[in-house]
Amino acid sequence: MTGDIKDILHNSEATRSLRAESKVAENFQSENWDASVGAYYKDSTTGKLREIDVYASRVFSDQSEERKGTNAP
Repeated sequence: MTGDIKDILHNSEATRSLRAESKVAENFQSENWDASVGAYYKDSTTGKLREIDVYASRVFSDQSEERKGTNAP
């Protein structure tokens, strides 16, 4: 193998992909979303572990006057 290993790793497709995924998660977080990189789940069809590159979620609540004080979801 030629070249400096740090340069090779830094410029690899996998490293570029991880940096992009991290940037997407950071952008969600900056907008008050919960976000994580590399979330795993079990495929219900095959039973294999799969990876979601970026997972983001946020809970919205309806604070309109007509909904305040009700038990409606």
